[in-house]
Amino acid sequence: IFQLIRSLTPDYEAGKLQHLIAIDEAHQITERSRDQFTNSDFHIAKEQLEKIFNTLIREFRSKGLGFIIADNTPSHLFYSATNLPSLKILFRLWEDCIRRFTTSLDDRNFLILLRKRRALVLNGNNSDRYAIQTVGLKFVPANKLQSSRSSEVW
Repeated sequence: IFQLIRSLTPDYEAGKLQHLIAIDEAHQITERSRDQFTNSDFHIAKEQLEKIFNTLIREFRSKGLGFIIADNTPSHLFYSATNLPSLKILFRLWEDCIRRFTTSLDDRNFLILLRKRRALVLNGNNSDRYAIQTVGLKFVPANKLQSSRSSEVW
């Protein structure tokens, strides 16, 4: 995947965001090895993958390539996946995950006590902090949606 991104991204300085790649459930790709044997093939492969991912994030930021890295267990991800992004949107987290993002006691308390659909935004460029609330969505059963649109032309 990372090699494909590298080969398909134009090699010029963009100066602004041109492409955005979302990685949901990022632990499936960027989870650190928890193998006790550091000379095992799996551990070595994960170390090499982390180096490639680290280079990819650093190198392609100036080329207009951005990443959205989403996971519910960020404490298991590569350090580059949690430390390199300058903008972090954090929903309610447990203590072991919070330490990866901030050392502020106020931030820690805020993140532990967050309610559903609320988040803390940390801007690493200027150290700003924002509290946001995501939009609630209404889900309509497919059969009701289809019957109400039966007269529309698709």
